[in-house]
Amino acid sequence: MIILGVDPGTARCGWAFIEEKAGKISPLLYGCITTPSSMLPHKRLHYIYDELSKYINTHKPHAIGIEQLFFTTNAKTVIPVAETRGIVMLLGAQQNLDVV
Repeated sequence: MIILGVDPGTARCGWAFIEEKAGKISPLLYGCITTPSSMLPHKRLHYIYDELSKYINTHKPHAIGIEQLFFTTNAKTVIPVAETRGIVMLLGAQQNLDVV
């Protein structure tokens, strides 16, 4: 089973593919999608969507795990991170993947 894990963010969106075989978990590929702060918010989300779509289409995960939204003092980042989470959930739904 191949799983895509995503640490959502608009400026930096981390991702990793892991594989489980016979109870052993191994990393396959990982990286970070970055977008410049000068890019308009909707274009940043579209770029993240396109990049993650390419990875999903290439590596064919069976499920996607998304990091839960957590914040303490920096409330201004909550909405952009939530929007990125929405993009990842949309990608999972479009590919008929379990999203947890």
